[in-house]
Amino acid sequence: MSTVREVTYELLRSLGMTKMFGNPGSTELAFLKDFPEDFTYVLGLHEGSVVGMADGYAQGTGRAAFVNLHTAAGLGNAGAAIMTAHHNRTPLVITAGQQDRRQIRHEPFLSGKLVEMALPYVKWSHQPERAEDVPAAIERAYHTAMQAPQGPVFVSVPMNDWEVEAEPVQAREIDYRMAPNPEALDRVARLLESSERPAIVAGAGVDRAGAFYDAVDLAERLNAAVWTDPMHPRAGFPQDHPLFGGHLPLSQAPIADQLSEYDVVLVLGAPVFRYFPYDPGPR
Repeated sequence: MSTVREVTYELLRSLGMTKMFGNPGSTELAFLKDFPEDFTYVLGLHEGSVVGMADGYAQGTGRAAFVNLHTAAGLGNAGAAIMTAHHNRTPLVITAGQQDRRQIRHEPFLSGKLVEMALPYVKWSHQPERAEDVPAAIERAYHTAMQAPQGPVFVSVPMNDWEVEAEPVQAREIDYRMAPNPEALDRVARLLESSERPAIVAGAGVDRAGAFYDAVDLAERLNAAVWTDPMHPRAGFPQDHPLFGGHLPLSQAPIADQLSEYDVVLVLGAPVFRYFPYDPGPR
């Protein structure tokens, strides 16, 4: 029989997650000891920067990144960066070491309500009931992070779980792509064909879906002005293109005014819309 630690490293290999981002402490040492040579540990001096590096890496590779934080203190320090990853729709598998399972009931130093702390800015927050369930929880976390809409997930792992014996976990093959209703797409196509002055609002989801240049082709075919949504972690359209109109403002009335000259507005991969100052206007 292998240990939970050995099974987890083998699982991470099969998922292609051999790069870890972290700022570890005592509750993570049992997991990190004898660190495998085929893995890379990217060390940060603050958990906010650790999650930020993982966020950028996941966006660049298109795959979930693995984050290793230090119990409640580290998870707390990472809170704002996790919220940013949530808004960025970035797939992250975030772990933190919980205190020894055998004494959690005494609320010892370095224990905490980690599952509750991670909410509400993760898609799934979990501490396995048994040590043997840790690898399966991490596999589920990976697929949950990658499923659209992508985002961070969290798994709390008690520090003594890593040496418990566990059965191997086979990573499942799951397709994460989701498609809209074909009939709805047909209605949109007919609207665009009949439009005399169309506009497109392109958000981060365009680039996230690998459709950056498809958006250019669509805009050129329609001769449509292209705006970007008020706040976007990734560019959905080239800003030096002749059809690029600029950035929409961060409040309701100016956005309505900006888009009022168009008869059809197609929003791709963006919220409709994100506001900051209160300035009510037409929906």
